[in-house]
Amino acid sequence: MRPTVRLGRIAGIEIGVHITWLGAFFVITWSLAGALYPATFPEWNPVTYWAAGAVTTLLLFASVLVHELAHPFVALGRGLPVDSITLFIFGGVSNLRADARKASDELLIAAAGPATSMVLAVLFWSVSTLDAEGLGLTAERNPVWAAVALRLAVINALVAAFNMLPGFPLDGGRVLRSGVWAATGSLVKATNVATALGQLCGWALMALGVYYIVWLDSIFGGVWIAATGWLISAAAAGARQEMAALQMFRQVRASDMVRAGRRWPTPWLPLDHAISRWLITEGARVAPVEDGGAPAGLLTMDAVKEVPPRVRPFRCVADVLTAEPMPIASPEDDLAGIVDDMDRTNVPYVIVAEEGHLLDIIDRSRAVTYLKQARELGLVVEGGEEATSRLGTGPQAERNRV
Repeated sequence: MRPTVRLGRIAGIEIGVHITWLGAFFVITWSLAGALYPATFPEWNPVTYWAAGAVTTLLLFASVLVHELAHPFVALGRGLPVDSITLFIFGGVSNLRADARKASDELLIAAAGPATSMVLAVLFWSVSTLDAEGLGLTAERNPVWAAVALRLAVINALVAAFNMLPGFPLDGGRVLRSGVWAATGSLVKATNVATALGQLCGWALMALGVYYIVWLDSIFGGVWIAATGWLISAAAAGARQEMAALQMFRQVRASDMVRAGRRWPTPWLPLDHAISRWLITEGARVAPVEDGGAPAGLLTMDAVKEVPPRVRPFRCVADVLTAEPMPIASPEDDLAGIVDDMDRTNVPYVIVAEEGHLLDIIDRSRAVTYLKQARELGLVVEGGEEATSRLGTGPQAERNRV
């Protein structure tokens, strides 16, 4: 079962809901219908409690979605592509395909979410204050729609306030990072400051959650707060590791990893010879094929396995050339851009070519080995073990906004 249910697209942005939201829907509805609304409005009947709880939860879901849409809409306006939005039990995540290029972009994109939540809070509060009799609606002492609107006004205001805590990856942490970035001119320093405060915020929330559980005997609320703090702390630590890795990757260019004098299989080479020379001897799962010095396709393990061993001596490489994607990098491209292309395309290798001439292939395993040895020899000075470990994890949503 997929952990995310796809709902559709808005302005080209794919919207998904994590399955944890199903549990959150029932938990939030139950807490509203079973405790909050009965304590506040004892004159309502049970059906009204559950209807009001369900409507409040659905509108809360819509509010979170609107909050999250504000980020990518501003990002698109600043020329940054956006892939998707996923709504989780603790909020939402916007997957931007690229980082902000300057501090002002970071500031506008980050502030858009809390500003939208505050606008929603004002709108819901305005609805809650409307005169029921003047609108021709029910004149009961506590109209259900007014109670729901007031509750949503409070929730959206709390969402805006919470997201403005000065800890990365919360929006407030990103606003702080944009300020430090603008003041110092260093995204690395800004990220280190914001993520350190993000971890402090996370630890504080975890401590608050324990306090709720132990001293206030509020298990549900305590677990919810502590889990949120743990997620924030983990995301902050991951963001700092990602920045260290990025700095490390930027020191290496594709030309640094090109192996001089490399020869590659040609389309008319006997298949069994190509298998022995490139796939078995070198332990590669994919090798580029050249024709007249230019990239002509790929020889892959998966394609070779489709040919029975007894037939391979009578076949040539051209018979198994694959139509898989063949991303191409320039020798001047740095490893940061190459890894970004791997993550974005979900293809674990790139072909290095210059003026149409095939030079080499770089995959994740080669990049990991190169970085480990370069770091050990002092050829790269930034980053650490987390940098090389990130390469082995495959595509990630490292530009997420919570």
